[in-house]
Amino acid sequence: MDTPGFYKVDPSGIVIYGPNYVFGPYDQYKLLKEEKDTYTYPIDGWYWFDTEQEAYEFFQIEWYPEVYTMGLSKPLLIETNNIQNNG
Repeated sequence: MDTPGFYKVDPSGIVIYGPNYVFGPYDQYKLLKEEKDTYTYPIDGWYWFDTEQEAYEFFQIEWYPEVYTMGLSKPLLIETNNIQNNG
C-alpha cells in the first residue's frame, strides 16, 4: 500500500494523514510533499513518513496491516477551517 505523507496524532489519539500537503491554522505553516526533506520535524506535531506502518510505530500505536489492507480503517483525512489535509 502506498502511504507516504504527513502524519500527526490528535489529542484523542486519532492518526491524521495528509498525503500531499498540510496547511496549519491561520496559514501559520504549509507543509508540501515536494519540500518534505527541507523541514525540521516535528512541525505542530506533523512528521513525514514513507509508510503508514512507520508512522504507527513511531507514535507507538498498534498497527493492524490486515485491517488496513482490506480498506476497513484508514488514517483520518480531515479538512476544517483550522487544518487542511489533502491528497
